[in-house]
Amino acid sequence: MSNSEYLITRGDKTACLRAVASVLVADERISKEEMGFWNNVLAQLGLENDEAAKNILQQEMSNPSIMDETLRDVKPIFFRKNIFLMMVNAMISDNVIATSEISKLELAAKALNLDSQSTITIIDWAKRGVEWRLQGQKLLVDF
Repeated sequence: MSNSEYLITRGDKTACLRAVASVLVADERISKEEMGFWNNVLAQLGLENDEAAKNILQQEMSNPSIMDETLRDVKPIFFRKNIFLMMVNAMISDNVIATSEISKLELAAKALNLDSQSTITIIDWAKRGVEWRLQGQKLLVDF
């Protein structure tokens, strides 16, 4: 394997931010939990002080990216999978899963050439995780 299979470019990071932002804005609102998640993603990518990167969230709100075009040039397979998992985490960051968010994940999985059955399994797992988290919070309140 060559180093290029592991090198994450600025373009890869931008594609990741656009993909995550597309999920966060899919329901046409951004909660404080989603903003917190967005800021964590920026930090993970080392772009927390990059104004252009920060603006991607607002850009996605007003002018959504086309998922195929956004993700087609991301080469490192590990990063392609990581982008999808970040999108899943974006979907559940506010404990509300919108159909529009699931649609974004399905488009991304296809654009990233990820296995469709595994995609369905991961989305179902995320839905159950939110249900369990909410049940746990209710148990603690009722305790």
